[in-house]
Amino acid sequence: ICFLGGVFGILLFQSSLIDALGGRPKAFALASALTAKNIGSGLNFLAVVEALHVPPQLIVAALATDNILGLLYFPMASGLMPTQRHDKSTIDKTEAVVEGNPAVWTHAVFTLIIAGTIAGVSRAVAPPSLVNVV
Repeated sequence: ICFLGGVFGILLFQSSLIDALGGRPKAFALASALTAKNIGSGLNFLAVVEALHVPPQLIVAALATDNILGLLYFPMASGLMPTQRHDKSTIDKTEAVVEGNPAVWTHAVFTLIIAGTIAGVSRAVAPPSLVNVV
């Protein structure tokens, strides 16, 4: 499924990606690396970018974009989960039943604030040549 999503994404956005990344080979190399990362792990990503000789600036941009999209996707996916109902006879006295589960959205907002803070600090300490990579 990850492979098909990667192929679909690159085909859907190929013209803008090709222009932004400096050519078809770089765009397909990054799409391959991100697909490998989502199928396996960060080590798969590194192996693919190393094998395809992707420039370091594009590696940084791809990982930053992947992390930002992950910070948006995972809290949203968690928020879409149905709340779990418990039989009141099996609930421990210290456990509370939460209607609508607002804690998920609180955690999502907190996660985005932390991510924004990390991004701001990273931008402040990054060398000027890497601040506006893409």
